Amino acid sequence: MRRMPIVYLSAALLAAHAAAAPAPVTVTDGDSGRTIELATGQELRLELAANRSTGYAWEWVDRDASVVALLGEPTYTAPSSGALGAGGTATWRFRAERPGSSRLRLVYRRAWEHGAEPARTLTLTLRVR
Repeated sequence: MRRMPIVYLSAALLAAHAAAAPAPVTVTDGDSGRTIELATGQELRLELAANRSTGYAWEWVDRDASVVALLGEPTYTAPSSGALGAGGTATWRFRAERPGSSRLRLVYRRAWEHGAEPARTLTLTLRVR
């Protein structure tokens, strides 16, 4: 009986794990109010319209991290048009950590305008199984 070399076995295990991992769920600010179902370990990506040149930025205000964890700092992608003052996309990444339910709320506002209503709000109900 021939033994399978460890390299081939490792590659097979990695491929099986990648195939079993659920695909990331991507939502936009247009999805506000929705309930998002996630599996433990699944990634949630928020791709939110943003324009840094206006001073506005997305901020996570309900920091309930009971079922999801933030994966690093949000990133900003400038528009492909390159037009001065054009908006881009702020991307937030979360991972479903444990089963349960949680509310995720972000607001789009200027940090220095205390007491002002946000220009936009994203609210999601997350259910992790």
